[in-house]
Amino acid sequence: MNRSGSAGRRAQGGLSTRHLADNMFWLYTSMEIWMSFVGVSMALAGIPQAGRIYKRRSSEDISLVFWLIVFHGQAWFFYYGFTIKSASLVITNGVCLVLTTVIIALTLRFRKRIFLVKEKL
Repeated sequence: MNRSGSAGRRAQGGLSTRHLADNMFWLYTSMEIWMSFVGVSMALAGIPQAGRIYKRRSSEDISLVFWLIVFHGQAWFFYYGFTIKSASLVITNGVCLVLTTVIIALTLRFRKRIFLVKEKL
């Protein structure tokens, strides 16, 4: 107990629990902002791929299955971030989903042969 007779108002080291709560909130908010920045910068890694497909007007050497799997994972992480109210997951995976959708669309648009249609030889 402290001098006023009440216990538990101050955490170890003399800091009040309110002060610790304020610091934790600031740390959490700062981490959300930082991770949003990091996630979006990682999402931008697909831009060179999209640019290459568009510039060459060909996507023969691009794995469509890979990008569909990436899209699937990003969609689930977007949903998860939305359900736990995590701004960093929602922002990051929202940007990723847009870019991945563009890459999939360009891959299908510039594919000379679609795997569902047989070409006549």
